[in-house]
Amino acid sequence: MAVTVTMPEMGESVIEGTLEHWLVGKGEYVERDQDLCEITTDKVDAELPAPVAGVVAEILVEEGQTVEVGAALLVIDETAAAPA
Repeated sequence: MAVTVTMPEMGESVIEGTLEHWLVGKGEYVERDQDLCEITTDKVDAELPAPVAGVVAEILVEEGQTVEVGAALLVIDETAAAPA
């Protein structure tokens, strides 16, 4: 099953954020709660944790791109097995 990770709401008046840096790459296996990327807003800087374990199937936003809250950032395939 594919899980789409979206830009989280990071404050009451925050409507967008900038994806500063990816900490993972396409095809890489990630654990649940592993940091995926660094996000900057006008109020806070934060890392975005993975909601599930799996393989990064697709990265939808480039570094430096500003997107609205709720925008799709990447897709994790949680059916993919962990590396041996």
